[in-house]
Amino acid sequence: MQEQIINFERLYEPTSNLTTAFPNDSKKALLFWLKTRFDQLEGKYLTPSIEHRLKVAYSQLEDDKIRKLVYENLASKLGIDVEKPPARTPQSFNSPWFKEVQDCKWKTLIAEYQHSPTN
Repeated sequence: MQEQIINFERLYEPTSNLTTAFPNDSKKALLFWLKTRFDQLEGKYLTPSIEHRLKVAYSQLEDDKIRKLVYENLASKLGIDVEKPPARTPQSFNSPWFKEVQDCKWKTLIAEYQHSPTN
């Protein structure tokens, strides 16, 4: 994704072997996107068949975080029009015990611990 061809060449084969060894279509789809971008950087052209396969692969990506990475870093560079993943809405963390963690005097506790005779 960072257009570091040497790193890609070094990492592609072992990553491809691991991906092929396990039945995970999402990881295979991501690897296909990465390989296609690498091929483009090497001067290869996209065929209509590859463009179609990229769109199918995009739909196989398992979560919106991965789709966002592909959308932002690969799709536009490859000239592939895919749907932008929905923006994530931050969720607040509300748990009764977390208020106690926030109220804790951490610096005081750490200082007391460091100066305790058992330490």
